[in-house]
Amino acid sequence: MRTSVLVKEPREDCAHAAARASGELHNVASIDAHAPFRQTAVTSTAAKPLPRHPISGWYAERLAQWIAEALRATVLRPWHVTLFGSVCGTAAMASLMGSPQSSAVAAAWVWIAWLCDRVDGRLARLQGNASRVGAWIDGNLDEFVDLGVHAAMAFAAATATESSLPWFLFAALVLGKYLLMHGLMLDREQGIPLSSTSGPRAPGQAFQRVSRWRAAYHLPGNADIRLHLLVAALLTGWLTLELALVAAYYNIRWLVRLVRMVRGAAGASR
Repeated sequence: MRTSVLVKEPREDCAHAAARASGELHNVASIDAHAPFRQTAVTSTAAKPLPRHPISGWYAERLAQWIAEALRATVLRPWHVTLFGSVCGTAAMASLMGSPQSSAVAAAWVWIAWLCDRVDGRLARLQGNASRVGAWIDGNLDEFVDLGVHAAMAFAAATATESSLPWFLFAALVLGKYLLMHGLMLDREQGIPLSSTSGPRAPGQAFQRVSRWRAAYHLPGNADIRLHLLVAALLTGWLTLELALVAAYYNIRWLVRLVRMVRGAAGASR
């Protein structure tokens, strides 16, 4: 059932959300606050879309709901949870920069920050005090933690390897993410759907194969998957590899979109 107040839905990357809205990914229906996965609406010829939280949906979503229900009647408000999550994210940055070898400790802080991000929106719905301002602050703090932790990872990796490569990868990550987000924002402001440059759809089984490849292509755009990739990198110490993978994803995304837009413009001018 949809609610009349604006609430913070389980978070996803802006690129992933814009891709769904513009037709790159299949549309999804609204979610019940107690359900770990979004209910999806697909056609008979479309590949089944990826759940909003394909990994944490198996364990963290239920835990987050339990915590939110436990906090419902307390004096704590969603912004307290949001602030605590940001403190945990900052603690992850500090642990990496203070002791580059303590990435496992940083992984624990990052996971707690992620759990707080799962709790605050649910608590806002349960207490009935969700707001646009709260959702905006939460989203911006999430981005601050994401970029801050990656910057700390670059510092730790550069210190451990005595190489500037991690800093180069971090710069590439920031540049790629900015160009992708900026392009998506301009498209949405101008009402340009991505599907308008993707060409005709193949029928039947051919379209199913295309849809599966498209879903795989957007897989790293799922914030839940990227979070667990980040935690795994911190636990294993493969910091440079994680930076390389995320930087490659964002830059490939905006380059592919650029090529598609140029091809679409060339086709329209013929």
